[in-house]
Amino acid sequence: MATDIQVAAHGEQLPTIPVVKEWTEVELLSFILKWNRLKNDKNCETFKNAEIKGSNFLAGGDDISFWHDGCGLPFGPSYGLAQLVKEIKGIKPQGNVDAHPSRPPSNQLTR
Repeated sequence: MATDIQVAAHGEQLPTIPVVKEWTEVELLSFILKWNRLKNDKNCETFKNAEIKGSNFLAGGDDISFWHDGCGLPFGPSYGLAQLVKEIKGIKPQGNVDAHPSRPPSNQLTR
C-alpha cells in the first residue's frame, strides 16, 4: 500500500509526488506557507496570482527561473521553492550549493 508521505534526507516528512499532483492552488499554498518559502505578504500575493496547482508545481518548479521569471518572485523565495520541489522529487543537490536541505520552521536550529 502506498503512503501519502515520504521521508526527506534530513528526516522530515514530505508529501509524495502523486499527492502533490492532485493539490489545488489553495492546498499547495498552504503547504508552501508551512515550509516558510514565501517570506512576506507581497510574495504570497504574487504566488496566488500565478494560480499554480500541484501538477504545475512539480512540472516546472525545480527550476529557479520558473519562479523568478515565470511568476515574478524574488530570487530568494524562487531558490527556496525550487529546492523544495527537488526534495519532493528526490533530486539531490549538485555540489555544495545546498548541503543542508530545507526544513519547516518548527525544526530550524535555535541559537
